[in-house]
Amino acid sequence: MMYEIHGNKHCPVNSFLEYTSKLNTDFLDIWQKPKEKVLDDVEGETWYCNVPVGVNTLAKEMKLISQNTGCSKTYTNHSLSATCVTILDHVWIPKQIYKCL
Repeated sequence: MMYEIHGNKHCPVNSFLEYTSKLNTDFLDIWQKPKEKVLDDVEGETWYCNVPVGVNTLAKEMKLISQNTGCSKTYTNHSLSATCVTILDHVWIPKQIYKCL
């Protein structure tokens, strides 16, 4: 769950909204490959290509994020997916809905 932190420049909700506003609208995946160059002062410019981020790239980023934020352990894509599945199972969401996670 993500909570808004009013007035904080690092608010996770505002960061997520900013991120999604820069996604390439021609591609539906949320994990898109960043463009080589962007001009962040151009209104409405997309920052991402019309292709997904590679699986290996995403896996490396998850490891770096967990290390750089001082987490108690190094998280992987699988550990986050497993946590999500466990939570969904505990709130009685049918497995058919989340079996692709």
